Amino acid sequence: MRDSIRQRVQALGLTLPTSSQPIANYINHVISRNPLFISGQIPLLDGKPAYVGRLGESLGDKGRHVRTAVGVSSLPGGVAVEVDAVFELQP
Repeated sequence: MRDSIRQRVQALGLTLPTSSQPIANYINHVISRNPLFISGQIPLLDGKPAYVGRLGESLGDKGRHVRTAVGVSSLPGGVAVEVDAVFELQP
């Protein structure tokens, strides 16, 4: 992580958790020229799922969201949400 990002995180009084190790045959991220692709990440707290359940059950229509993981009936560990991202890095 670049120093300016670390400094901003510290200035906000935040502490970022360490990255978890993948639980299957994939890597957490890859940089291909300028795009940064981040694999789906689930919320863990002390190595255990932090939020379990189904968002639709708790939030109704407000819990609806776009989906990138198709063909799955549940997420790893029964977590409520998995987040992935693609960022464009600036040189």
